[in-house]
Amino acid sequence: MFIRIVLNHKKCWSQVLAKSTNIYGFLLGQKTHGDEITGTVAFYPLGKHTNWEEFFNRMKEETAVKKIEHIESYGKSRVFIVKFVNNLTNSVTALIEKYDVPFYREVFYRGLEIWDIFSWHENDGDLTRNLEQIADVVYFKELENINFPDPFIDGDLISNVHLLTYAIENGYYSNNKDINLGELARIFGTSKSNLSRKFKRFETYTLNYYLANHLQYMDIDRFAAKEKL
Repeated sequence: MFIRIVLNHKKCWSQVLAKSTNIYGFLLGQKTHGDEITGTVAFYPLGKHTNWEEFFNRMKEETAVKKIEHIESYGKSRVFIVKFVNNLTNSVTALIEKYDVPFYREVFYRGLEIWDIFSWHENDGDLTRNLEQIADVVYFKELENINFPDPFIDGDLISNVHLLTYAIENGYYSNNKDINLGELARIFGTSKSNLSRKFKRFETYTLNYYLANHLQYMDIDRFAAKEKL
């Protein structure tokens, strides 16, 4: 069963994001060692004006964070990859992993945490009850499915990347359509119908990925709006 849980985890550094509502974080990975947990998070700006210096100063002052290290930044979008070390006490990740769930992902936004979890039916009740002992559960929803990212699309990653990169760079997706489907089909030695189906798979994948990620933030925005009322 897929479930989405939004947590107000007051003992986590995610509370810093309550004061930085134009930033969200996506957990890239975590691992435990001893009584500590090391994680890597990508922070993304949601607006044009993001005070990163103020944000990271708040992170360094957060008592839940034992160590924080800036690993890498990407381009003009100013995406920051950050490594941090926390105390394992009250770790949501550590609790979820006790239930041997095959899949989970975590997003940080507005000081809250969004968890998408695949839980076995016999575990989901106990998992939720134990989460409530660590953090306040402010939203719970059963999901019919989650669109898993499938970078292979039709199994041939290298040729797909080459095709899509060529199409974008040569204006297939520009307003003026600087190159059309027929020209691309001729260059790549295939038929227009085959290429059209392939682009539809690209576009469907992209849309599904966008919705799977951004609908999470709509859930939290709706909750935040209710709280203000």
